[in-house]
Amino acid sequence: MKIHGYADDGLEDEDVVLAELAEVTLVATPDELRRIARFLEECATGMEARGKSWEHEHLSDKDRNFAGAPHLVVFNPEYGQGTASPPGGSIKHGRGGVQYQDIDIGVGKIAGRDSTVEVLYTLSLNRGDVVQRDMKYSFSLTARNVIAGLAYGVEGMRVGGRRRIRVAPHLAYGDAGVPDQIPPNAVLIFEVALLSVSDQQRR
Repeated sequence: MKIHGYADDGLEDEDVVLAELAEVTLVATPDELRRIARFLEECATGMEARGKSWEHEHLSDKDRNFAGAPHLVVFNPEYGQGTASPPGGSIKHGRGGVQYQDIDIGVGKIAGRDSTVEVLYTLSLNRGDVVQRDMKYSFSLTARNVIAGLAYGVEGMRVGGRRRIRVAPHLAYGDAGVPDQIPPNAVLIFEVALLSVSDQQRR
């Protein structure tokens, strides 16, 4: 077992770095502890039932009483290993701790931090609910007109490539969510195809 975490020190999203922790102190009421125990039991059951295809679960997604609490995420250490591995290779980490997996690498131009890109994406909640499907969108990776996790996840893609991007709440909509679409503290999954890349002219 490993425990990873980060402190909310007012850092910019790109400066947040996950660290492996040696000790955790849990300050909770008996009721909260029982709720956490039920959550962990559900995770264990899901992991046993689905094996290596079960990825992770977020406490606040399962129990709204923890919506304002520090994020507790259980991740399957065997996810993506062996025959159950999703196509495209290993899971990698980008800026801010965003996770991504290349499904197709592509052979075209690479999207850099100063690029403007056009993508085709499908957005789902971590639990599988599709929020938007086959949406075409153009944006600058530096203009902050999309959530940080999507911009960070697209960095390094090649035109023609496809990538699965997992965005934690601190790189998405956080505690606010999006009414009637995305609950507070939701983990988002983007399936992205990179259609084009153009670079901004520096002055």
